[in-house]
Parts: sequence; C-alpha cells; structure tokens
Amino acid sequence: MKLKIAVISIISIIMITACYFVSVRVAYAKSVIEARKYQLQGDFSKAAQCYQKALLKDPQNFEIYKELAEIYRFQDNKTELKSIFEKGIKICPNDKWFLIHSAGLAIDEKDYGKAEIYLKKAIELGKTNGKLLFLLGRVLQEQDKNPEALNTFQEAIKSGYSKSRCYYNMACIYEYGFKNYSGAVKYYNLYTEATGDKGNNISKKMENYSLWMVGQSLEDEGRYKEAAVEYEKKLAENPGNLALMSRLGRAYRKSNNFPESEKIYIKALNIHKNNYYILNNLGSLYYEIERYNDAEACWSDAIKQAPEKPNAHYNIAALYTKKGKYADAEKEYLKAKKLGYSEGLVYLQLSYLNEKYLKNQAKANDYRNKFVNSPDYPEIKKTILKTGDQSSPGKNIQNLPEKNTTGTNEENHTSTEQQVTGAAVNTPQEQSDE
Repeated sequence: MKLKIAVISIISIIMITACYFVSVRVAYAKSVIEARKYQLQGDFSKAAQCYQKALLKDPQNFEIYKELAEIYRFQDNKTELKSIFEKGIKICPNDKWFLIHSAGLAIDEKDYGKAEIYLKKAIELGKTNGKLLFLLGRVLQEQDKNPEALNTFQEAIKSGYSKSRCYYNMACIYEYGFKNYSGAVKYYNLYTEATGDKGNNISKKMENYSLWMVGQSLEDEGRYKEAAVEYEKKLAENPGNLALMSRLGRAYRKSNNFPESEKIYIKALNIHKNNYYILNNLGSLYYEIERYNDAEACWSDAIKQAPEKPNAHYNIAALYTKKGKYADAEKEYLKAKKLGYSEGLVYLQLSYLNEKYLKNQAKANDYRNKFVNSPDYPEIKKTILKTGDQSSPGKNIQNLPEKNTTGTNEENHTSTEQQVTGAAVNTPQEQSDE
C-alpha cells in the first residue's frame, strides 16, 4: 500500500512539473508571437514589452536579447540597450555582433577601456577585420596608448582598410601625442598621397609646418627665448604669417617678455582683422599681467567672432570668477563644456566656484563627482598631484586645442563600425591659427 502511494505521488509530481513547463513554454511562445506581431505593425514599444515578458519565462534565450537589442537600437534607447548588451554578453560571451555593438555603446559613453576589451575579443573571434582594427586603434589613441595604436593602424592597413584614415590618425599621434613633427609630416604626406588631393587643408598645413616646426620643438622643451628667435627669423622671411605671429606672441609671453608679446599680437590683429585666435591669446596675456578689463574685452570680442569655439568661454569664466560675477562664470563654464572643452577641467572649476564663492555645497559635491567620473580625470589628477594646484580660477587658462567644427582635426566615434576621417586632439597646448 505504501509503495502504491509513493508511486502515485511520483507520477503526480511528474505530471505537475510537466504541466508547469508546458504552461511556461505556451506563455513564452505567446509573448514571442505577440512581440513579432507588434514589430510588423511598427509598435516597437509594445514589442519590447512582450519580449521582456518572454525573457521572464526563458531568461537564457539569447535570441530574445538580440531582438530586444535591435529594437532598442532603432529607438536609440541607450539605457535599455546597455542593460541588454551586458546581460546578453554574460549568456553568450562570444557573440561577435554583441561585442562590436557593445564596444560602440562604450565609445559613445567614452568608456574606452571597456570598448578596448570588447573590440579585442571580437577581433580574436573571427577573420581579421580592417574596420574593427581601425576602431580599436582609435580607442587606443583616445587612451594615449599611442605605440599600440600605431601598430594597430598598420594592421588595419594590411587588412585592406582605408590608408588615408589610418595615416591621418597616425600623423595626429606623432603631432599631438609624441610632439614628433617630422613623424607627423611623414604621415600627413602619406595621407595626402592616399587621398590624391594635393589641394586639401592638410597640404596647406604641411606648407606651414616647415615655418614653425623648429620653434614649436624648442617650446616643447621649455626653451621659449630660443623659440622666439626662431619664429622671428621665419617671420622675417614670411611677413604677416598668422601661425608664426601667434606662436611668436606666445613664446614672448612664456619667456615673460610681455611688451613684445603684446606688440606682436596687436600687429597681428591689424593684419588679420578680429582674428579669434589672436584675440583669445591676447586676452590670456592681459589676464597674466592683471589687465583684467582688457582681457575681458579681448575674450568678449573673440566670442563674438566665433561663439562656437570653447576656449574664450572657458577663459572669460575664470575672469568672471576673479571679478565676483559668479553666476556669469558658471554659465560660461557650462557653455565651454557643451562646445567641447575638457569636461574634467570645467567640472573641477565649477566645484571650486560653488564651494568657495556660491556656498552651494550640494552643487559643489555634484560637480566634484562629475569631475571624478570624467574621462580626463586621470590626467588632471596626475597634474594636480605633480603641481599641487587644486585648480583655483585662472590657473587653468591654458588654451586647449579648439574643437574643430569642420571635422578635419577631430573624429567622432559612432556606435557602428563605420567611421569618419580624423583624430581627436586632446593634448593641452597653446592656441594657434590652425
């Protein structure tokens, strides 16, 4: 009798379990069918809801993650997309499509370390892909892993990817990363040969390189007086050259020869009427010698000439802080960030501004957290540790390279393998006319 009861119990358990799994599969199938119906109707929000229900029934079904990823990509819903990619990669870590698009999303968020991991994994999984190698090179370049980036661009060329794009980025690494101008000239020339366009902006840039390359190298070594002599020599041969006048003014300023610096900047403005770069740099000179009203006038004029460029906005914000115009300072810092200035530096200054002057500790803490989470935080932190400078207003008027609105000197990442020509220019340097 006991045996009979045990057998009946086991059979009952099996039947209940079977019924449960059948009901689960039916519910799963129903959700998937409904999701695909909504997809065909173009109602992607309802389709996503149905797929999410299906995942609750079958959380290991990788195909559902793919369907959801496509929907969220179409909707440009990056929050949900990131979640789906992260969960999907845990289930199927070797899916190349997920890895590539996860890398693209990480790039959009400037999380280049994570993008590097995904791209390297995707490249390991399949046939060598020139586009992926190029994208990996760009990600390495953004992290200042320049030697590895150069090797990766070479591999991309061997794999048949665009020589012009690779050569351009390699030239930028030599110019801005290594400050090796002869190396930059070599790869810019290769870029020009690859494009076949001898009349492009790069060709014109190469013509100017020979004028200021030696002086720039001397400046990079801190030999500003010698750099000024070199620029003077070249300017005598090329009177009125804007790049030389801009650099000569800077070399004078950095060697504390302020009268000569002012003189050359004013001469440049007489020749090149209301030039943004000269106005901005002259403002920096006036700020340094505490002629604050003149500095404000220069930066205001620079902003009128080119409101889309960030440096003058950042500089005038520091001046407004100095003058006690704190609300105006905050607005200008935020404009500078929006236009492409180093967000880490902006958030650091805003934190200082709110803590010391506006007495808004909550906002100061918020900006401090944004600073710590900014992509350029490691480099700024390194500078602070080295110099002890906690970035009080005015200490960071350093004229970072402007964000190039034409795309010729800066590349924007996209979330797919398709890329545009150019390279990011992130190394702090004085402005010139380029």
